[in-house]
Amino acid sequence: MGKLLDALGNEHSPIDRSIKLRIVSLVPSLTELLIDLGLYEFIVGRTGFCIHPKNLVSNIPKIGGTKDVNIEKIRSLDPSHLIVNIDENREAIIKKISKFVPNIVVTHPIYPIDNIKLFNLMGNLFRVEKKSKELSNEFLKNLKKINDTKKKS
Repeated sequence: MGKLLDALGNEHSPIDRSIKLRIVSLVPSLTELLIDLGLYEFIVGRTGFCIHPKNLVSNIPKIGGTKDVNIEKIRSLDPSHLIVNIDENREAIIKKISKFVPNIVVTHPIYPIDNIKLFNLMGNLFRVEKKSKELSNEFLKNLKKINDTKKKS
């Protein structure tokens, strides 16, 4: 598996299955990814911009926006993990939250292919490797279709 490194090079370990997994996601696309990975039951907080899939996220408490989160609300949710993005979330806010959330995973996919690394990070971190691999394969298949269509144009 190798080291699990986030976008800042911070090393993460796969979750200990004995901990109470509680995830707060400050990134709409990553909230959706976590749900696609089968982690819905562990997501305890999201931003108001995390709106997909609507039927599921409506049951997850909102903690503000991507740039103006309610730090005390996050603290009250007692998360084990916080998922953030370099472009979406303010560094000063993340530093405050890091004082009480033990695991902060920083993401920064730039190109479509970067999502494979992101899927692998989340899959290995949260021990849903099989589902992560399935999503990666589906993503690569669709990316190939897009590239093949571009070549024909």
